Amino acid sequence: MANPVLAAAAGRVARRYMAGTKASDALSLIAANTARGHLTSIECAGESVRSEEVANSESKIFLSLISDMKARGEHATVSFDLSHVGSVVSPELGLDNALSMATAAREAGTHLMISAEGSARTDLVFGPVRQNLRRIPGNWHHDSGQAAPFSRRPQPRHAAPRPHSSRQGRVP
Repeated sequence: MANPVLAAAAGRVARRYMAGTKASDALSLIAANTARGHLTSIECAGESVRSEEVANSESKIFLSLISDMKARGEHATVSFDLSHVGSVVSPELGLDNALSMATAAREAGTHLMISAEGSARTDLVFGPVRQNLRRIPGNWHHDSGQAAPFSRRPQPRHAAPRPHSSRQGRVP
């Protein structure tokens, strides 16, 4: 942002929704959320990477985060955009990097979620996934021609069952 006052204000607002700037910040947040019985979704923000080198580097950040989660016994959904890991460079690069991440997530006992991105990229996101469902590790399922990231959500380790309400609207 060109205006420093607006940039500072935007930064304060954004920090409310960010775990931090390092993977260790995210890992601490996962542990704190789990202790409160909450699930966590972590995303390293970014998209529209247009360099193979950068896409591979960004994929390594996700792989490192997944590896660190496994080592600490933490579980969180790892969310990402295919364009962040190379699909804009080539659909094959994005899918190969995503498959590496899916394999690591499966071995770590956690899950991935591919973000939808904008509607202009729907085919870029779902096309390679649909075409390669057999190559994708078991934390994905296929339902009536639609690719979906999970067959089920992980349960928090220390959470009590959440009450359900038969009334419309909010749960008391």
